[in-house]
Amino acid sequence: MAGTGAPRACVNCTQGPVDAFVTAVLRARLARPDLADVLAIEEDAETRKLAAEVARLRSRLVAIEDDYDAGRIDGKRFAIATEKARAALATAEVALARGNAGRCCGDGA
Repeated sequence: MAGTGAPRACVNCTQGPVDAFVTAVLRARLARPDLADVLAIEEDAETRKLAAEVARLRSRLVAIEDDYDAGRIDGKRFAIATEKARAALATAEVALARGNAGRCCGDGA
């Protein structure tokens, strides 16, 4: 770089060979018999609890829709129940996302 005293150097890579190399590495990684283990994220008890709560609330929303469709609840009750379930689901999803933040695919190998 001019004026910094650093030597001038250029690196030039041809795209074709670089793409071929990257593709080969990715194919090799994806072909690993332990791929599922490498990509697995270890879940602690809190993460499992939050994931179960998210699943429960999603099921609750489906049940509310089913109750409305079957005429077991009216539109007002549907709206109230849906709003409560969606708010709780949003909270649980945020907590789950925060719990998973920074976790990544096994050992990164």
